[in-house]
Amino acid sequence: MKKLLLASSLLAISGLAQADALGLTIGVNAWQQSFDGSVRSGNLGSSIDLEDDLNYDGDTGTNVYVSFEHPIPLIPNFRIENTELKVEENNTLIRDVDFDGGSYVTATPFEATVDLSHTDLTAYYEVLDNWVSLDIGVTARFFQEGIELSNLRQAGTIEIDYTLPMLYAAVKFELPLSGLYVGGKANASNYDKRDVLDYSVNLGYETDLGLGLELGYRSLSVEESSRQEDYDITVDGAYAGVFFHF
Repeated sequence: MKKLLLASSLLAISGLAQADALGLTIGVNAWQQSFDGSVRSGNLGSSIDLEDDLNYDGDTGTNVYVSFEHPIPLIPNFRIENTELKVEENNTLIRDVDFDGGSYVTATPFEATVDLSHTDLTAYYEVLDNWVSLDIGVTARFFQEGIELSNLRQAGTIEIDYTLPMLYAAVKFELPLSGLYVGGKANASNYDKRDVLDYSVNLGYETDLGLGLELGYRSLSVEESSRQEDYDITVDGAYAGVFFHF
């Protein structure tokens, strides 16, 4: 946390490149999500594999964002982003598992939900702002859901309901006179026994009117470990989106 606060202080000092004028970008992406990893709940809980035990194969979620940039010195730019990241599975167990103090028996029906949906509030500075742009800042990520396994007799949960401070960086390379660009974005945190890495790479095109299309790949890994519960989940896949830059 001390390192994060130090980085935030350095950002406040290094806000050298600001937007030339007010700018607003609104966008939406469709993300094809593939889930991988394992979860455990309870001192004697089983390690449950999302693919082998729960038969998760993936889903499609939406990602909506708004960013606001301005030319006022020292005051950061802002971005708010919401990601829908939820998958549900109804199936029968192929082995006995223990989860959150309950026993789930082979060949019995179950319902399992993994919900890592989250909202990001990011404050950032433009360190570079020409054909190469570089943004650096901090993000507060709000998780408000979790993991649930249930059947007709019982239900067990792992709550993923916390706010996580993260470091933020984004880079973009514009190809002159073409409207094309390539770029990437990342949020990362190692805080309070939780490791989160969320990054994406993209290829896009923006018209002279500000309307744009973007294709990319995004990967999110979330990990926490304690005596009572642990989870190590990776969600990744391609996405496609549209945006409008005012």
